[in-house]
Amino acid sequence: MARPFSPSSARFGSVGFGAPEMSLRDEVLSLLESRPEEGFTLNRMASELGFTGKKRYALEGIVRALEAQGLVERARRLVRLSRRPRAVAGTFHAARGGFGFLTPDAGGEDLFVPPGKTGGALEGDRVSAHVVPGRGRGGRPEAHVARVLSRTARPVIGIVQSGRVLPFGGSQPSIALREWASLEGRVVAVVPEAGADLAAASSAVLLGDLDDPSTPVRAAEGRFGLDAQFPPEVEAEALASAEGADFIEGRRDLRDLPTLTLDPADAKDHDDALSVRREKEGYRLWVHIADVSHFVRRGTALDREARRRGNSVYLPGTVYPMLPRALSADACSLLEGRDRPAVTVDLTVDPSGRVRRAGFYRSVIRADQVLSYEEAQTLLEEAPPREATDLVRLLRDARDLSRALFKHRLSLGSLDLDLPEASLRFGLTGRVEDVLPSVRLATHRLVEEAMLAANVAVARELARRGSLALFRVHDPPDPEKLEALRPLLNALGLGAAGMRDLSDPRALQTLLRRCEGHRAAKIVSYLILRAMAQARYAPAPRLHYGLGFRTYCHFTSPIRRYPDLIVHRALLGEETEKEEAVEDLANHCSSTERAADLAEREVVSWHQMAFLSGRLGDTFQAIVLGFTRFGARIELVDHLIEGVCPFALMEGDYFTVERDGLAARGRFNGARIQVGDLFPVRLVRVDRLMGEAHFAPEGWPPPARGPGRRRRGGPTRV
Repeated sequence: MARPFSPSSARFGSVGFGAPEMSLRDEVLSLLESRPEEGFTLNRMASELGFTGKKRYALEGIVRALEAQGLVERARRLVRLSRRPRAVAGTFHAARGGFGFLTPDAGGEDLFVPPGKTGGALEGDRVSAHVVPGRGRGGRPEAHVARVLSRTARPVIGIVQSGRVLPFGGSQPSIALREWASLEGRVVAVVPEAGADLAAASSAVLLGDLDDPSTPVRAAEGRFGLDAQFPPEVEAEALASAEGADFIEGRRDLRDLPTLTLDPADAKDHDDALSVRREKEGYRLWVHIADVSHFVRRGTALDREARRRGNSVYLPGTVYPMLPRALSADACSLLEGRDRPAVTVDLTVDPSGRVRRAGFYRSVIRADQVLSYEEAQTLLEEAPPREATDLVRLLRDARDLSRALFKHRLSLGSLDLDLPEASLRFGLTGRVEDVLPSVRLATHRLVEEAMLAANVAVARELARRGSLALFRVHDPPDPEKLEALRPLLNALGLGAAGMRDLSDPRALQTLLRRCEGHRAAKIVSYLILRAMAQARYAPAPRLHYGLGFRTYCHFTSPIRRYPDLIVHRALLGEETEKEEAVEDLANHCSSTERAADLAEREVVSWHQMAFLSGRLGDTFQAIVLGFTRFGARIELVDHLIEGVCPFALMEGDYFTVERDGLAARGRFNGARIQVGDLFPVRLVRVDRLMGEAHFAPEGWPPPARGPGRRRRGGPTRV
């Protein structure tokens, strides 16, 4: 039966879901796997498993099904495990479209699991699979799930329909729900029963109604185990630490140094501030970072909870902090006019943006002012040139310094993929009233470049000392994925921009620069990003390809990222992690970071679909991102919301995708549409369950001109 939702119940570790017996199929496989070199007759197998009556009658069908899947083989009436495929165990990750990926327990690259070969696995299940040669995808190996070893403790979120939970996104099979009468049409979270051959659940946690704007946040709380509350002992430690001894003694006093904090308008955890002064030899830059290690001591309950969380999670309209608010929003936060302990990176930068000297020390600072990025941008743009206050002079010097740092960073091969994000605008009711592209201001760049300079300086110092810490690494991209860009560049008339070796970051810089102002510039940036490996944490310094740095770490956000706290302790010479534990910690923090990103994307996507559900029939300008067999993938230019324009809705013609996958052509008109094209579309359907919006083209394709007469035409190309 349904229970009222509360954050504390969202962990789902002990909510009382039953555990049925192992399925007959799994019993057969377990027997064969326990003695892989032996062969069994059906009678012997039935005897050892204790199968009689209906179970014995079903055994023949079970073995035939396993044989058809390639999991077992028969020779001279003996049944044994197939010796052909290589077995692998790991964690299954579901994807929209019915396929998925398997992360092997033994490490290595994820394996693609094609549709129809997921074996009923759900997101997060541990599975046993067989590796087979791939079909397509460059012939890379695929994994075919043989069976689910253990069901995930992670809840599945979906809508109840006729006694089944239909998961959002369509990436997982539906789940049978035993008690559901009061939940029809509502959003719930369920944990599938452990060991079930077919997914089932005995009860559900009610999250809310589909149109309730708080439901997606509750769903994220349940799915990712988010909790704004902390255990009582952690809260007590945080309060005691916040009210602890005086922190000024033994620190360099920088309270008279003009200091500014820039953050989003709704930020509560201000963990960085900066001071800038123009000097004869260039600039002096002080980057002040909240001294969280002063408050959070290694091995305490407070430290263990911060480590478990790994990072703060930011969802639209709310935050799940890594540290209790007594620290994150008060004692650690660099608030305006308040004395605060900090760790300062003191840099001397020449006019070309090269750091000539770096110093590191504990300090006490006082932020003269806390401004939003927008407030600071207004000051920069509107202050009279000859009537500048100390604050405006600081901003101008910081802006000029950021330009020099950025120019030097580009000379190192750093990539600047400026991809705007969707910004949600909420009304008084909590519902999204508009979705607009985010705007990148000069003040954003000002802070970014200062923080990057500090992170690099700290990473170099730790590498020089040979300190044990967490570094940020980013491997070079897959050359094959980069080469796949060339046909697109040729189709867009940008072939000359991609003539050089695309694995060279400077060639990518040139390509991005030449794409500026082009209608498809964002698509090119997006595809370059897709070709990149995912940045992660590692126990040793290595290349960060995207930024062009030989060594790099995260230092500037210790209130919201645990790796930064580890780096602070290493820099300050405090006791850090044991060598054998650092790699596990790096993997853990990389995992919590990915989970936070996924939670944010899911909530944003939910709100985007809710926004569109009130705009049925409206017309939008769209750009073509790519194609599937069934239609064009598009993005609304003014809202950054992706959708699908099915070929079935392109009336008057029959469209097929060209061989290179970059265009589609009408069989009768010859009308052609390609990646990067702009055209108006009308919203005709919003599928909240699948998270998809369907659009029909407005005024296109052009009408047929009679039998046998082909007409070339297409959407706007600018």
